[in-house]
Amino acid sequence: MPQGDYGPVPVIIQAEQLIAANGSLDGYFQGSDQQLSTNTTKGTMFFGDGTLWGDVATAQGVAGDRWGVMNELWDYPGQVWLWLYAGMYQVPALNPSGNANLDLDVGLLMILFGFLLPMFAPWIPGINRIPRWIPLYKIIYRDYYRSASAKQPPTPEPRTPDPEPPSPAP
Repeated sequence: MPQGDYGPVPVIIQAEQLIAANGSLDGYFQGSDQQLSTNTTKGTMFFGDGTLWGDVATAQGVAGDRWGVMNELWDYPGQVWLWLYAGMYQVPALNPSGNANLDLDVGLLMILFGFLLPMFAPWIPGINRIPRWIPLYKIIYRDYYRSASAKQPPTPEPRTPDPEPPSPAP
């Protein structure tokens, strides 16, 4: 850093480094007495001012838009639970240039495909027949069915009619 008069900036930086060293920087940014808080807006804005996050992502190899929201190291595809979410960002109809509502569109589709569709699938014609067309459940439950058929109760022996009780004497 070039020499110069920076006013109170060196003192502020030194104080922030001291606060960061004891682990209270987030609470300091949020104006909170608590060391940890769930509102990280001010801290994110502080660190996001400039190129810090981009430099960190580049250093870790996850910068760019190659995997959308699933950036991972070593070109692995990322978390399985993010595939549907990340895939929607790749649909050209959802992502025309300048679509300011893309996150809202993807969020609504996630509600539709991730919650409403599975919830109402048993009543939607066509979708409720997929297990018959693709009997994947037979593979999943084959051990259960095998063990259940082996544990069937023995068939009862045919009963012989009880002898008639003796008639009472007159």
